[in-house]
Amino acid sequence: MNTQPTRPAMTMREIREHLGHVTPGLPDVDVTVTRIEVSLLPEGDINRKYYRLFVERTVRGTWTVHDGHGGYDIDGDWAPGLAVAHEFADSDDAVALAKRLAPNVTVNSLTAADVYRRYPPHPVNAVPAAPVAIGGSRPAHRTCTHLEPLMPDTTPADLVTVHYADVELDNGENIRALAVGEYLELAEPTAGMTPGTWQVVAWHGDDPVFPDEAVMRPVSTAEVLELRRAASEKLAAITGGTR
Repeated sequence: MNTQPTRPAMTMREIREHLGHVTPGLPDVDVTVTRIEVSLLPEGDINRKYYRLFVERTVRGTWTVHDGHGGYDIDGDWAPGLAVAHEFADSDDAVALAKRLAPNVTVNSLTAADVYRRYPPHPVNAVPAAPVAIGGSRPAHRTCTHLEPLMPDTTPADLVTVHYADVELDNGENIRALAVGEYLELAEPTAGMTPGTWQVVAWHGDDPVFPDEAVMRPVSTAEVLELRRAASEKLAAITGGTR
């Protein structure tokens, strides 16, 4: 008969300390999810970054749905900024709204559903392709291209950093309406940029949702012609050569 005193069972915390998963005397490391990305396009598709929504936690602990430029109210209507964005008490409700909106996110008159049907998913590390079009507009607020733009080598001396409020687009919006990879046509010198075609290569600022400064690079005439040629070929492939 075993007369040895029974040893109390170890708690889960003691087991984890014994295995070296946590440090004795310190609390468990806290992990908090504050941002959720939602898109109809699968992860890894190069077009996903243009067709994604974000469910983000506010400083009040509520959750809003936005696309990086503006927020959505309870009915799914978009407005610039986050002033009208509905604040959900539960992240699941905000995700449900984002999932309902995701198929109809529209860029250059194509919804996410259109892009999914027309183009097979392309992995991010695929050979870069020219954008479908230079410019174009997303209804109500911004422009975007569909495919990864050509990114030739550019020296730091070629780049120009501009404040978003110093450049006004033809539709009256400022340059913040452009995403990385999009193009801007200038007819006259503006904010340190010479007339011609420029591309947004980065955004900087303290607020990741509404950054203040855009890094721009000049696009050569040869590159513009190549982009237009590729866009024409893409359009011909989609339409069968008819317009």
